[in-house]
Amino acid sequence: MINNSFESKDVNMIETGKHLRRLRLGRHKKISDLQNFFNFEYPQAIYNWEQGKRMPNISNLLALADYYEVTIDSLIIRRK
Repeated sequence: MINNSFESKDVNMIETGKHLRRLRLGRHKKISDLQNFFNFEYPQAIYNWEQGKRMPNISNLLALADYYEVTIDSLIIRRK
């Protein structure tokens, strides 16, 4: 069985989520804008990312980086 949860000692999921939210708000985007961009039926995945409950998968990280015109590495906040 595959475990879809993401846990890492290197990634600060809470701070990464806050950062993703700041990026969205800084570009005056709504959750629904991202929902439409990803063609998600429901916005829960985006809420979970921004609350630090889950991390976007690699494909979604690539898409977010393109959407925000940043690097993938700049999306992720590492633990200190």
